[in-house]
Amino acid sequence: MPYDDYPPIVEAVAATIDISADDDLTAAVYLHGATWVATQFPAAFTGTNVSYEVSTDGANYFDLVDLAGDAVSQAHAASVQYPIDPAVTAGVQYVKVASDGSEGADRLFGIVVRPV
Repeated sequence: MPYDDYPPIVEAVAATIDISADDDLTAAVYLHGATWVATQFPAAFTGTNVSYEVSTDGANYFDLVDLAGDAVSQAHAASVQYPIDPAVTAGVQYVKVASDGSEGADRLFGIVVRPV
């Protein structure tokens, strides 16, 4: 079987900050049972950091913290992909990306996932 015939093992799920709905928080992204392993940042971004809200049921959201109990946040750099420790995201089914600034236009992030 040629390599191209295998299903992808890693893919990016879109997370958009839609400024008509909320200028600093994406809509919830459902991860379909996959493990979140990285976040892709857009080239244009008003904020300087992002943090994450996560849920197992899509209704109740909590701040994502690491194993030491510290909030997981990432400084922005244009067009980069930052890894996320899968030990921190285990069990997460829904994620929202939160900017620390009000975005002036829609922003598209990539939530990179892989099968468990």
